[in-house]
Amino acid sequence: MRIVVAPDKFKNSLTGMEFCNIVEEGIQKIHLDIEVIKLPLADGGDGTIEVVNFYLNGEIVNLTVNNPFFQPIKASYLFSKSLKTAFIEMAEASGLKLLKQNEPDCKNATTLGTGELIIDAIDKGATKIILGIGGSATNDCGIGMATALGYQFLDSNNREVKPIGANLSKITSINDLNVHPNLKEIEFEIACDVTNPLYGIDGAAYVYAAQKGASQNDIEMLNIGLKDFSKILNKTFNIDAQSVSGAGAAGGMGIASKVFLHGKLLPGIELIKNLARFDEKIEGADWIITGEGKLDIQTLSGKTIQGVIHSAKSQKIKVATFCGSNELDEKDIKGLGISYSDSIMNKARNLDDALKNANTYLRDISIKFSVEQLNQNIPPLYPLKFNPVYSYRIWGGDKLKTVLNKNYTQESIGESWEISDVKGNETYVSEGALKGSSLKDLIKTYKGNFVGDHVYKTYGIDFPLLIKFIDAKTPLSIQVHPSDQLAQERHNSFGKNEMWYVMQAEKDAELILGFNQEVEKENYKHHLKNNSLKDLLNIEKVTEGDTFYIPTGRVHAIGGGVLLAEIQQTSNITYRIYDYDRVDKKTGKKRELHTELALGAIDFNHYENYKTSYKKDRNTLNTLVNSPYFKTNFIHVEKEILRELTTIDSFVIYICLNGSLTMNYNNQNFTLKQGETILIPASIDHLSFQSENAKILEVFL
Repeated sequence: MRIVVAPDKFKNSLTGMEFCNIVEEGIQKIHLDIEVIKLPLADGGDGTIEVVNFYLNGEIVNLTVNNPFFQPIKASYLFSKSLKTAFIEMAEASGLKLLKQNEPDCKNATTLGTGELIIDAIDKGATKIILGIGGSATNDCGIGMATALGYQFLDSNNREVKPIGANLSKITSINDLNVHPNLKEIEFEIACDVTNPLYGIDGAAYVYAAQKGASQNDIEMLNIGLKDFSKILNKTFNIDAQSVSGAGAAGGMGIASKVFLHGKLLPGIELIKNLARFDEKIEGADWIITGEGKLDIQTLSGKTIQGVIHSAKSQKIKVATFCGSNELDEKDIKGLGISYSDSIMNKARNLDDALKNANTYLRDISIKFSVEQLNQNIPPLYPLKFNPVYSYRIWGGDKLKTVLNKNYTQESIGESWEISDVKGNETYVSEGALKGSSLKDLIKTYKGNFVGDHVYKTYGIDFPLLIKFIDAKTPLSIQVHPSDQLAQERHNSFGKNEMWYVMQAEKDAELILGFNQEVEKENYKHHLKNNSLKDLLNIEKVTEGDTFYIPTGRVHAIGGGVLLAEIQQTSNITYRIYDYDRVDKKTGKKRELHTELALGAIDFNHYENYKTSYKKDRNTLNTLVNSPYFKTNFIHVEKEILRELTTIDSFVIYICLNGSLTMNYNNQNFTLKQGETILIPASIDHLSFQSENAKILEVFL
């Protein structure tokens, strides 16, 4: 598959080449085998010289020339010695950008410096000159440029006039005897995107002179001058200057380029396309991806995207636009011949965010496009539910079935692993086009588009979280989990930081969390040996909604009569300290203890507060946990909530604790009931919830 990337710049944000590189990276993140051809474009405005040099591979030539008011100024142009081609922007020598705010005065301004740049390029061996005539400060009908080339503009006394707009009416004849001898051998192409006539209400003076410092009297005088001078041009070159489309561009440089340079006036985009050999290089492409700062009605007026669409249509190539913003509706977009469109403002919070983070958002757009459009065999991602894995536990009850409506037939099921990448206990997608896929399958296929770029970079194809529901009919063993460092040293695994949210608790139900006093290791060992360990442990009476974060090293246990949701690092390493001397009815044996391993993992410190305090405001995010391993919010949904996920570089998991809600993404509804869990891939940047009364947890990295 061949993809052509052919954008204009995003003003104040991205150059065309930066756009190309970002889009290439995004596409090849998903499809390394796709050929990406980078053809940055421009329409003759700002940034054109960088694009031209991409194709010319020339060098910058610097020299001193006259500015608009005959003062010396350093100016530059681009020259390719191998191609004998120069690119000159008249704004470099004759542009408004050279003047201070109150300096513009186009009646007294000259294009002489532009002519001096042309002469230098000819003398260096140029046989082709591309001239951009945007941004001028002049209205001299190009007589300054022509003067530098050797033309003489004479008054009725056969004296040479000063080449400024104010003197156009004084000219009675043109002498071309001293014109540079090589001028006729040079091919000139002029980037011109306007169609204004030379004079009149739509001409150079009336339309553009005011922004170049002209008063109303100046405008009228300049318009008369252009009209008078057109008669001299008609007589000298046998041309009807007023009928030439674009003659009034750049204060009359349009017609000047035609008569004095014998140049071809071309829309800027067409000129750059010719330079890039665009129509030749897009042959056989499957898509052309283009873009510019804004997709709007002006796109139809000689802009880059229009030029791309014109070429694409002739070769029946599909066009995608990635723009900064989009002001067109879907019908207009399709009407233009655009098959796919997305914009940075669809993802950004505001304009400032869009400008600052354009590269990130453009990369996300490219990845999304790559997944959705470039391989129809790979389905687009959507909110994913998984088939749970049910685990027998010696302490398990039946509330996973009776309260959470889990479907199983075994007895003493203590855990429902909702989302798991633990080897031997993997969960698989339960519905949709990706049904049967494991978490590793999804990560291998979609990479950062599924888990988030940062998550993928950190964890690779390992999914970092394990989501469970736990039903304890009787108490769990007193236990502890090792830190990441210790787990890595001992088991080549992650540690196990986790959190609990109590969904239901019987009367007097309790949890064990940490110590109720500072404990010395020897004192701990003494109590453990004498079966009096609980004397040292902190006991928490619990009710629905209680939340606890359990870092590695903290001794803990779930008491009987508790149903909870557990979020943890992907790890199955538990050091069992005390198990009430009970016998597992399945094995007829007591379960193994890990007292020595636990000793090196326990945090013996005492802490004042083990329970998490949090707000319970409705219809908004309430932070429960903000740890390096995961972040969890509590949301009590009682209406429709729009959730923007653009700032989260991670998958997001929603766990329904109570009630039910409808989730909408891409005009598709997903129902989430109590005891259900759903995973939102990182590529999804917004969705909505609707419920009259539901409580959910939101989890991400």
